[in-house]
Amino acid sequence: MHSIYVITEKDIAKHTVDDLFELGSVKKLKWQSDKDLTTLPTEIETLLEMPVTSIRCLQVTKRSNQTLRPATPLPLSEFAGKPIKKSIAVYVERKAEDEEEFKEGESIIFMKFYDPLAGTLKVIGSLWVKKETTIDQLATIAKERLQLPSEVTLDVWEEVTGRRQDKLKKDQTLNDAELGSGDIVIFQKSVEKDVEYPFPSTVKKFMKTLVESSSSSEDWRSTSSRAKANKPVSVRPKFFNARGKKKNSYRTSLKGMKAPQQKQLNSFRKYGSEGKWRSIHAGHFDWFMFPIEDGSQSQYNVYEDDVAELRADPEWLANYHESVMWVAKAWGWDVKGECEIKPEEPGMGWDNWDVRLAKIIRSLWLFNEKQLMTSMQKFARLVAPNGGLRYGGIILDEVFYMTLEETQDAKY
Repeated sequence: MHSIYVITEKDIAKHTVDDLFELGSVKKLKWQSDKDLTTLPTEIETLLEMPVTSIRCLQVTKRSNQTLRPATPLPLSEFAGKPIKKSIAVYVERKAEDEEEFKEGESIIFMKFYDPLAGTLKVIGSLWVKKETTIDQLATIAKERLQLPSEVTLDVWEEVTGRRQDKLKKDQTLNDAELGSGDIVIFQKSVEKDVEYPFPSTVKKFMKTLVESSSSSEDWRSTSSRAKANKPVSVRPKFFNARGKKKNSYRTSLKGMKAPQQKQLNSFRKYGSEGKWRSIHAGHFDWFMFPIEDGSQSQYNVYEDDVAELRADPEWLANYHESVMWVAKAWGWDVKGECEIKPEEPGMGWDNWDVRLAKIIRSLWLFNEKQLMTSMQKFARLVAPNGGLRYGGIILDEVFYMTLEETQDAKY
């Protein structure tokens, strides 16, 4: 009996450390050793609730430096009769039904973004590109995905391993830089000399802290580490990074805050009505659905006057409340009843997305939503009874210690 590990875009999107995923946290299929891969596409279709015509598969290979990368195309037409002699891992991504499965001469590159102001490292997707593509062209695409102004300059690094990151030159092509399928490039805003960064100023320094943390005697990924992490921690003050400002001058307009919120909420409603609970957490929406003061997309960050403006808009506030309900429900939590949903519907359940939960609680704290915040704190205690919420090497346990006065409570 072998195992076929099935890695999805969602698995990679929520990965916050080096490499792209951990095999222990992805879905897998049990496979008879004498059974070929003929039926694998349909079994993946059932497992992921994705039509077989909308999937693209790559086999994950283990490199000489011990990293695991999706690199080898697995055309669906070649599954029939293909034997399996050992456990394998397959990366599955969604494509348009009429889109070509693979294009000759193109490689898949995975992209991450590091923000030294927030101490966050996140995946911003993948891209199929030709060897002639330049690093500068990749940076332009990254800025579009991050909705950064075109004049922002980005530094670009290749993540070779967790211990090694090589800085890339913007005029290099992928071929010059020896980048190929499965490689990872990390972007960050160029370091400003007059800015005091609360976290390591470069991704190279940040990755060093991750490696040192994960290789310590108390491995932060382990259950025992969670049990030892339940210590009182300091709570960052509200709007700690505002530097005396009451309003974020880079924030988008009220209309610009409401439009993406409404669009995402419509998706929540659709997925909820169809019982596709996993799909609710498949997207990237924290920045505009649950604004905080130090998110990685500054146009959605809020300071004191921004909070007041948004709270004063009845439509925005009602959508904010409803959005908390949907994401909590997808995790199997009744936010109004402050209790688990039993029995859970298929697809519901906690997905170990600590940083999303922490952002939601901090956002509710900033917006003075006592009832909702208290409910989500109870959920956090349920999934991490001993604390230990983490984002890479960063402890997120401040969310357990946030409080609001009764007079600050906002009715829901």
